[in-house]
Amino acid sequence: MMIEKGVILSVKSAVQENIGDDPYRKLIQTAEMLKNKKSKLWLCGSITEFSASGLLSSYAIDESLISEDWLKQAGFMIAADSDQSVLRQAYQAFRPDVNYMVFSFQDWVRNEAIYHAFMKQQGNSSWRAWPDSFKYQPEQQDVDLKPYQEDLLYRAFVQQELFLEWKAVKQKANDLDLKVIGTLPYLPCIDSVDVWSHQDCFKEDGDYNWQVLEQREYHYWMDRIGYSTRIYDGIILEDFSKLAEHGKEPFFIALQQTSDELNLYVRDTEPLSDQAKLMIEKCHLSILHGDVID
Repeated sequence: MMIEKGVILSVKSAVQENIGDDPYRKLIQTAEMLKNKKSKLWLCGSITEFSASGLLSSYAIDESLISEDWLKQAGFMIAADSDQSVLRQAYQAFRPDVNYMVFSFQDWVRNEAIYHAFMKQQGNSSWRAWPDSFKYQPEQQDVDLKPYQEDLLYRAFVQQELFLEWKAVKQKANDLDLKVIGTLPYLPCIDSVDVWSHQDCFKEDGDYNWQVLEQREYHYWMDRIGYSTRIYDGIILEDFSKLAEHGKEPFFIALQQTSDELNLYVRDTEPLSDQAKLMIEKCHLSILHGDVID
C-alpha cells in the first residue's frame, strides 16, 4: 500500500478562524500558507452542506462559504447599506446565460433546488413528514413546480456562484503545486437531499439498500465519487471497511476504474478489516496520513 502525507485543515475551520474575514480571501491565504510550509496535499474536509445530523448533500456547496469579494470580482455591485444579503443583491443583477443553463440542468442542482423550495413551503420540517406528493416528487413528479420557479432559479444561481468561487480557490492551490483532497462521508443523513432524491437506494432507517444499489450498478455511489473529480484533486473515502463489507465485485471494479482518474484515499487512522485491506490493494487506493497544522 502506498502511504502519502498531507496537512489537515478543513475549509470550514480555515474560514471560521477569524470571523468576519471574507471566505474567498481567507481560503486563498490558506493555500499560500500551506505552500510556504512546503505542503503538497491539503486535506480540506468536505465543502458540501452539513447539519448537526450529518451530510445533507454530496454535491451542494455550503452556503456559508459565499464570498462578497468573489461576487464583486464576478462583476456584481454589492451595497454595504442594503437590507438584502449579498447573494440576493447579486441575484437581482444576474442575467442567465448558457453556462448557467448548463449548470442548472444537472440533476443534483435541480433536486437540491426543489428540496429547499419544498423545505421552505413545509416550514423546514423533515421530508419524511411532507405530504406524499412532495415526499415522492423525485419519482412521481406530481407537484406543479411553476409556483416555485423563482426559488429554483435562485438556488441554482447560489450553487453556481459557490462552485465557481471554489474552483478559483482550487485553481490557486493547484498553481501553488498543492493538491486539494476532500472527504466523502460514507452515508448522508436520513433528512438529506441525497436520501430524498434516491429513496429506493436507502432503507427506512437511512442505511443503504445494497441490493438496490447493486441492481442500479452502484450508480448513486459512482455518481457522487465522479462529481468529486470536479471539486477535488482526490477524495478520502470515509468508513472504507463498511464499503468493503457491503460492496460486491462489480462495485470495486467500477471503483478501480474511477481510481485511475481520481486519487482515492483511505485515512491511516481508520481501523481496516482484512476485506478492506484486500480491496485497497485491488482498487489501487492509497493510505493517507494527515498532520495537524501548527
